Amino acid sequence: VGTFRTMYHDAMDLKGYPAQALFSVFACFVCLATGAPLGPEMALGAIASGLASFVAEKLNVNRRTEAAWVFSSMAGSLGGLFPSPILGVTLVHELSVAGRPNGMTLDAIVSKENMESEKRVVDHDFMEQVTLAGTAAITAHLVLHSLLPKNIPFGNVIEIGNDYHTWHLAAAIPLGIVCGLVASLALILLGVFRTIRAKVCQVLEEKLGAPKWIGRVLFPTLAGTLHGLLAISNPYLVGSGIPFVAHLIQNRESIKVGSLVLMALCKAVSMSLSLGFGLVGGPLFPMVFVGLCVGLAFSSIFPVSLAVPCCACATVIFVPIPFTLVLYVAMALSLTVPQITPIFIATFVSYTVVGGLGIVRRLGEHRLGVSHPEFDGDDLISFEDNARSDQSVLRGIRQAIFGGNGSNGDEE
Repeated sequence: VGTFRTMYHDAMDLKGYPAQALFSVFACFVCLATGAPLGPEMALGAIASGLASFVAEKLNVNRRTEAAWVFSSMAGSLGGLFPSPILGVTLVHELSVAGRPNGMTLDAIVSKENMESEKRVVDHDFMEQVTLAGTAAITAHLVLHSLLPKNIPFGNVIEIGNDYHTWHLAAAIPLGIVCGLVASLALILLGVFRTIRAKVCQVLEEKLGAPKWIGRVLFPTLAGTLHGLLAISNPYLVGSGIPFVAHLIQNRESIKVGSLVLMALCKAVSMSLSLGFGLVGGPLFPMVFVGLCVGLAFSSIFPVSLAVPCCACATVIFVPIPFTLVLYVAMALSLTVPQITPIFIATFVSYTVVGGLGIVRRLGEHRLGVSHPEFDGDDLISFEDNARSDQSVLRGIRQAIFGGNGSNGDEE
């Protein structure tokens, strides 16, 4: 139980692991099918990278070709999920920038693995990557939306109005601050739940002599039970929440502000609990839903066309894909070009809050969500501790969400 690798790791080294992908996809399918408050992006990234590497191995292609296939496959698997296939391309590129800032080219991946000098000059292949990934994303988007034109909630477009005034630029600042605090809360809870799981598993194994599978079954079961109890009181907490977006926006005037705030907090807690206790899935879409609830709560103060898109994007700032998020929110809510600028401002302000409070750095220093004592070399995938977790805010964010350094698969 739990994810061996994540989409972030696959984008970092452009290599899939078919055996791990099968476990990860199956576990994610079970979690999503039973209503876990997570998104499907991790499963899509895993199956795409795993399949690409499997085919590359069978056809005995060179490492650069495999890297290109993994990159384009991941973009294709995600391209069909969004309103436009371009978002699949930008998402994988942004993960690549965050994961390997000094080695964006395919040749850099190969030369690093061959222990060649990192100072070796290589030609950029950005347009090659965009062309391959774009072709895959467009093809996947065309096929998926042709077969299921009205059954892809992540790709639906909802109109909330095109109201825009210059003062919206200043209003985006307090919205970004609030969203930064919400994102920080989710990160803290995720680290706390991961640490609780690690400590309890350590006690079960070392002091009580319990086999490892006890903890690995206990905590995901506990996460599902607690989430189910929360979902009984509020059905909007089931799943990622994205299928409920249109209903919430259309009926926003009949929903009390207190109910929206409570819904956002419960969703953030439930998502952090699920990921921290070992369920498999992504944080992207659940946190978009959290931001949507926060934005609707502010719609009594600010125009809904300002508050909802700003908050829906700014609460997900700990996932390093700002351009993809802004474009996704703009497309999904059918915004005009001027309306995009406040979203950018809220996003940057939110990131400043998350990084400036030092919460992420403390997560790295105290190893919340990074070190898992229950893992050892007998596991299918060994855990590699990253002693440099507190060197940068971005690295702390990556480790708090995805765990470990991702070189060979980091989690249980």
